[in-house]
Amino acid sequence: MEMTDYEIPRLNNVIIKTWQKLKRFVFGAGKTIVVVVTILSFVNSIGTDGSFGNQDSENSMLSKAAQVVTPVFAPMGIEQDNWPATVGIVTGIFAKEAVVGTLNNLYASPSEEEAEYDLMGSLEEAFMSIPANLADLSFSDPLGIEVGELDDTSAVAEDQEVDVSVFANLQGKFGSAHSAFAYLLFILLYTPCVAAMGAYVREFGAKYARFIAVWTMGLGYFSAVLYNQVAHFSVNPLTSSIWIAVVFAVGLMTYLLLKREAKRSRLVEVETLA
Repeated sequence: MEMTDYEIPRLNNVIIKTWQKLKRFVFGAGKTIVVVVTILSFVNSIGTDGSFGNQDSENSMLSKAAQVVTPVFAPMGIEQDNWPATVGIVTGIFAKEAVVGTLNNLYASPSEEEAEYDLMGSLEEAFMSIPANLADLSFSDPLGIEVGELDDTSAVAEDQEVDVSVFANLQGKFGSAHSAFAYLLFILLYTPCVAAMGAYVREFGAKYARFIAVWTMGLGYFSAVLYNQVAHFSVNPLTSSIWIAVVFAVGLMTYLLLKREAKRSRLVEVETLA
C-alpha cells in the first residue's frame, strides 16, 4: 500500500478552503443561529413595562414566561419559586456556558449598582493576567475546573468568579442535593445550543435537526425526572412510583415507534431498489 507524500499546505489554498467553509457555515447554519438568538435576546431584554435592558433579571418577559412554565419541571425537583433555574434552561439554548452567568445574576442577592464598565481597563487586566494564568496551568487539571476546598464558600466563589450569595440561594431554592444534580443532568443532556443546531440544519436538514432537538430534550427531561424520583422515593413513594412508571412507559413507546419507523424505512429502501 502506497502512502501519499505529506506536504506543507500552501497558504493560498488554506485561505481559500477556510473562506469556503466559513461562508457555508455563515449562510447555512448562521441563518438559524441569527433568528433564534435574535428572538431569545429580545424576550430576555424587554420588560413587562416595555422597557429594554432587563437581561437576566426578574423583570424581563423571559423571566415572566419562565415562571409560567416552571411547574413543567417540578418532577425533576424545580419548585415554583425556583423559576431562575427555568430561565437558565432557556438561556442555555444560546450556549450551555450561558447557564452559569444567568444563574449567577438571578440567584445573587441585590447589591449596589455596579460601576460603569471600563473597556480599556478590562483589556489591560486581561493581558496582565496572562502570565499568572500560564503559571497556574496544571497537567492534572488543564481546564482549571478544580475549585479546591469546598467548605470555604468565599474562596470557591472568588475562584469561580460568582457572587458568594449564589451558593446560599442555590441551597435554598433547590430542595436537596439530588434535585440540584437532576437539574445539572438535564442541562448536560438537553437540546444543543443554537450553533450546533444550525450546523445540524445545514448538514442533515431541518427535519432531522428537529428530531435531534426533541430527542435530546426528552432524553434530558426524563433522565432528570427518573433520577430525582428514584432519589426521593422514600419521601413520597406513590408519586415517585407514578412518575417512574411514566418514564418507562414513554421510553417503551419511543422504542416501539423508532423500531416501526426503521422497519418502514427498510421496506421503502427495498422497494426502491427493486
